[in-house]
Amino acid sequence: MSRHMVRIAVVLLLACSALASSAGATRAWDEPTLVATTGNAVSITRLRTDGRFVIWIVYSSQSPGSTTATLDGIDRLTGEPVSVDISGDPENPSTLWDALAVDLDIDGGLLALSTTWNHYHGEGPHGVFAKNLYTGEQWQLSSANVPGPVGVSGSTVYWVERIPGGGDHDVIRAQGAYPGADTSNLYTAATWETFVKDLSVAEGHVIWQEHDEATDSWRLATLAAGDDLTIAEGTQRIPFDARGDVLVYREAGGLSVRSLTTGVTRHIAIDATQFATDGRYIVWNANPLIRMYDLQTDASFVAVTSNIVDGAGGQFGLVAASGGALSWTRTFPYVYPPPYDQVTNEIHAAPISTRLPSAPRPNPDAIGATWKYFPETSHYLSWSFLEYWQANGGLPVFGFPLTEEFSELNADTGVDYTIQLTERQRFEYHPENAPPYHVLLGRLGAELLVSQGRDWTTFPTADPSAPHYMPATGHAIDERFWDYWSGRGLDVGDPGVSFRESLALFGYPLSEPMMETNADNDTVLTQYFERAVFEWHPDNPPEWRVLLRRLGAEALSDRGW
Repeated sequence: MSRHMVRIAVVLLLACSALASSAGATRAWDEPTLVATTGNAVSITRLRTDGRFVIWIVYSSQSPGSTTATLDGIDRLTGEPVSVDISGDPENPSTLWDALAVDLDIDGGLLALSTTWNHYHGEGPHGVFAKNLYTGEQWQLSSANVPGPVGVSGSTVYWVERIPGGGDHDVIRAQGAYPGADTSNLYTAATWETFVKDLSVAEGHVIWQEHDEATDSWRLATLAAGDDLTIAEGTQRIPFDARGDVLVYREAGGLSVRSLTTGVTRHIAIDATQFATDGRYIVWNANPLIRMYDLQTDASFVAVTSNIVDGAGGQFGLVAASGGALSWTRTFPYVYPPPYDQVTNEIHAAPISTRLPSAPRPNPDAIGATWKYFPETSHYLSWSFLEYWQANGGLPVFGFPLTEEFSELNADTGVDYTIQLTERQRFEYHPENAPPYHVLLGRLGAELLVSQGRDWTTFPTADPSAPHYMPATGHAIDERFWDYWSGRGLDVGDPGVSFRESLALFGYPLSEPMMETNADNDTVLTQYFERAVFEWHPDNPPEWRVLLRRLGAEALSDRGW
């Protein structure tokens, strides 16, 4: 099945579909993500994105003589299709043919494509091609009979080809992004029985995978100081992807994440074979979901659900991430006999910002007994977090929810917990604890001081004879804050509001009151507690003179979400 059977179906709004310019903007979770569909009896074998452009290989083989593998793609800003002209000379019909696409890559609008002969058609152009999608300029880098994988980083194209003479050897080559640029040989395989099967380039770091047919072994390697460095070895292919300074590859029991600059490697218990990284996030196929992992915060969350498109059926397939964009495929079962116009593959794309827990969720226009939707921030609270929010202070103490629930590694315990950020707090769900301690609050006051580089144990302390002195920390709660602190607490069934209930909600004081400028640029009397920061606003009405700093909002901002 050739290119003309692929139907491009653009449904993304042009004004906001250019991820290069909208990556920082948060859009609704339920906005359309479908950018293209394919006809039946085909498969998507390769998927890449650089943020603005999404490209893929469409493969079909109903019979040997009808085998095709072609590049398709779309410019998400204009809705125009992406193509590379390798059809041959129209003045010489014998050169008009359908090449078989081997591999493709894209970065910053620079596209690379490797193709090989289709032996059932006339001989035509083959090798490695490059195209600047912004200028439309296209050129050929190599005419190798059997080119291999390609990679693009910045203004350089990298590719693999078999060099004859003295025993064929695979070579990794590189050329600048303009016709006639010099070509460099970066690496030559040790033996003619060693084949480079996969290639990725991240900010000039070249990573490849080779298969030694003599020993049936696989090696993942990179160039370091001009020499090849083995990263991992095995008896099977090693899935990997790289962007920025980050290389992610599969090992037993999960994924390993390696800094290409320092070589420091850590292991993450993610069971995935179809995955990608943009340098900060790892995205992987976890049918019936697509999940993401934030390498900066060790947070994990659902990025795409099975009902994000148009209903039941279908399986997620390939994923790609780069340039602030996430792209994925969804495959539907092929049903025989006809009609042959049945859609069997969908290609989707969205800004990563719209897949984060902080991205707005749609208003359900319904009422739930175990959940509550807050249109002020377009987020939900549900189950235990909602019960806790309602029972222990509600809006004045916690503020509105700013995210959905997600999972995050607790640095103190090494355990993943379900958490959710509100304006003034972080809720943590601890199923190992009996109620009411199954929901715990983050020590955001203490964490804010740490992020500021301040050690509360070095702060000036209070006179032990001062009212509301706390020996545990050496500080006294200011009179202006005492009624607020002592008048609210975690409800554990004590009469009124007990000391232990207030302590459970806010924690001990970590400082004496002092004048500070907050995130809203207001200079106010401030006192730090373990789980809150109290502020005194004397010009407010009496019931609003004590306000809690929006620590949850600040924590969310620090994440870059």
